[in-house]
Amino acid sequence: MKTYDAKNNQSCKLCGYKISHNKQGWFTLHLKNDHNLSLEEYLLRYYYLPEDLKCSYELCQNTVGLYRGKPKKHCSSKCSGLSKGKPLTCVICGIKFDTTTRSNRATKTCSKTCAKTLKSAKIKEWHKSMNLEEKEKHFEKIITKTARTKKK
Repeated sequence: MKTYDAKNNQSCKLCGYKISHNKQGWFTLHLKNDHNLSLEEYLLRYYYLPEDLKCSYELCQNTVGLYRGKPKKHCSSKCSGLSKGKPLTCVICGIKFDTTTRSNRATKTCSKTCAKTLKSAKIKEWHKSMNLEEKEKHFEKIITKTARTKKK
């Protein structure tokens, strides 16, 4: 991507008007008077490609604005902060997600549904790994606890 520089030769992509530089604002004035466009509008429409204006945060699809004729790196301060940490990948569905969806950075799932699926899978695995004696002991413990808490 070639960024806009006011010091370089300027050529209007609408009418072919040429000027050696835009340091004094003559090219900007041409755009305003002849095409009723600001320099920023012109750059966004005719100079930069859509791929050049994508937010650099991996999960964001928004377009960025310009700062002094050059594309910003992020579309917002939120994306700027999020890009410091890499997005997490859900262990159940494989979708990438950030910590705004699930606030704990140690989480392994993207949603409550995936979290329930993971928890039930772990419990099933745990029950399969137990031998018969351990299972009887475990369920006896559960039954005695519920019997104690039950109202009489």
